Amino acid sequence: MSLFFLLPSAGAATLTLTNATISHVTASPAAVALLTINTDGTVDKTEGVTVTQLNPTTDWIIPIEKALGASYEVKWDKISGTAPNTKTTWPDEATYVDLSTVRTIGHTLGTTATVGGVLRISIRRTGTTTVVDTADFTLNAQVT
Repeated sequence: MSLFFLLPSAGAATLTLTNATISHVTASPAAVALLTINTDGTVDKTEGVTVTQLNPTTDWIIPIEKALGASYEVKWDKISGTAPNTKTTWPDEATYVDLSTVRTIGHTLGTTATVGGVLRISIRRTGTTTVVDTADFTLNAQVT
């Protein structure tokens, strides 16, 4: 979903998240599948030790120069599967937090196990109740 709107004295911007799958399977020592919403407008995935920008053409805001972190809030909701066990600077489900801080969420495993699920990420302007964009992220981690 994409939505064009005007930022106060900042010009037009598009909020656009894209659904994605983040997956890491390993024999040992740990499986890591993380989603990171950055303050600079970019979205990263971590699979194991590899961190990659998801898609520069569909960061959470285009152009990324419009990423005024405290002007936006983000929340996560578990759609299916296992709730994330790694929530760096991100509170509990369904709680909006501003994007002035990098937000990382997902699964980290250190023992033989498999976890996975779908999280819906929602973004809105701070001080409003209107969601301007959402995307579903599938996160899977497995230690065999």
